[in-house]
Amino acid sequence: MSDDVLMKRNSKAPKDLMASRVVSALGDNDEAAFPSAPLQEGAAKMKVQFNGWSMAALCFVTMSTYSAWSATIVTGMYSGGPVTLVWGFLIVFVCSLCSASSLAEMVSIWPSAEGQIVWAEKLAPPQVAKGLRYYVGWLVSVGYIFMSASSSFIFSTVIVAFATFLNPSYLGSRWHTTLVCWGVISFALFTNVYGTRLFGLINYTISFIGAAIIVIVIIVMLSMNPHRNSASFVFTEFINATGWENKGIIFILGMVTAAYSIIGYDSVAHMAEEMLDPTRDAPKAMIGAILMSGATAVGFILTVLFTINDIESLASTPTGLPFLAMMYQATRNAAGSVVITLAVTICAPLASGMILASSGRVLMSFAREGGLPFSSFFAKVDRRKQLPLNALFFSAIVQALLALIYIGNTALFNSLLVLTVAALNISYAIPNGLMLFRARRLGLPKAPFSLGRLGIPINAVALSYNIVISFFLFFPNYLPVTALNMNYAAAIFGLVHIIMGLYWFWGGKASVECSARERQQAEGSKSTSMSLDAEAGTSG
Repeated sequence: MSDDVLMKRNSKAPKDLMASRVVSALGDNDEAAFPSAPLQEGAAKMKVQFNGWSMAALCFVTMSTYSAWSATIVTGMYSGGPVTLVWGFLIVFVCSLCSASSLAEMVSIWPSAEGQIVWAEKLAPPQVAKGLRYYVGWLVSVGYIFMSASSSFIFSTVIVAFATFLNPSYLGSRWHTTLVCWGVISFALFTNVYGTRLFGLINYTISFIGAAIIVIVIIVMLSMNPHRNSASFVFTEFINATGWENKGIIFILGMVTAAYSIIGYDSVAHMAEEMLDPTRDAPKAMIGAILMSGATAVGFILTVLFTINDIESLASTPTGLPFLAMMYQATRNAAGSVVITLAVTICAPLASGMILASSGRVLMSFAREGGLPFSSFFAKVDRRKQLPLNALFFSAIVQALLALIYIGNTALFNSLLVLTVAALNISYAIPNGLMLFRARRLGLPKAPFSLGRLGIPINAVALSYNIVISFFLFFPNYLPVTALNMNYAAAIFGLVHIIMGLYWFWGGKASVECSARERQQAEGSKSTSMSLDAEAGTSG
């Protein structure tokens, strides 16, 4: 529909209705709302290869909730204990479901591989739209690189822990873990380059096997371990070994275990250009993955807490993997505890592949809009494989370099886990806040998935959680603070802001604005802004 027709139709309409109709007209035309980016030299379209079910399975594997929870349990155990591990997880689950539902509504309106990057620009006032797009783009790009690196690292610690556990004479070193981590990263890159066609089958298989594994593990733990903790211990026992005195802070710090285990649900949006019908299937996949993750994790968490024995010995286990020590307490069988731990954490290397896939798509789509240095290089999509190979290789190389940090400082590398949760939650908070305080007032386009009257409370819960968890994650986990236990996330986060700020003034701002102008010229639009106000102004 032309701008002139829209102008005639809306000239006599009330202001709010006019804004709603203008935005709806924009949203109904996905091709116009999201044109191809200007940096198209050497680029090709992404191959359509996912439906709703396969995408839900990919998101389920990406989050690997029970696997991530088991690998980071020690943080929650000593920052609130069972109270945090149970009630903290339930709070995170509900809030993450609200956040995912809020983002699901956006992806139904504006499906794009950029996800929250472009939603922030769509929903923001025109004066700050491009700046917010740039800021969110960096948060998502950094968050996914760190998330993939941390997932690879988790499985690396599991492998080294097995070697220590099964061979007491083995003396593990940090560089051993780094080498294994490089192997996991290489595996993730290999599956992305040569196994993309099997992603759907792999995700289906792992999802079903993962659910079956949880049931088997629960049965084994309950049948082989006669020890039972009381319900009072599981639901009310509060443990504090942090040095903090405020129970509220302790509880929130312990929630990092749950927060890390339910993160990355926006990965669905970043694969939207490879879905047949993303406006319908992407929201279902995003919410469905959260529900599947929560359902499998709750039973697993309760079983672990009802059967756990000697809590004090977990932190001092020579393997460095508390969950493996818990499984040995439950089974009293070395081989059995290794098999169970491997079964629970086997999703981690596969999750690394899925996260790397999302990371490559994020870098590629953000580069198409000029948001990164050497954008024309990262924006290219290999015509033969129909994959963003440059972005994938770059992400893998950065992750391999990050793994080197662990050799020199374990606390510094562990801060990457915290930074993953913080960066992605802040990237969720910005479009969630704009949706709550601005977009619902202006009016939203019609889309297959809508929150309707529940939109405001769901957006409010999501935004509150995104802000609170991100703020407290920068606090030190233990007092007094030392070089060995310091939370370096704030320092790394500040460094990221310095880098993105320097590039913005060095050439990023000009590149983003040039990209926007070329995109608008390709569309044949008179406006140079993608914001709701600009679209309303163009038509009114």
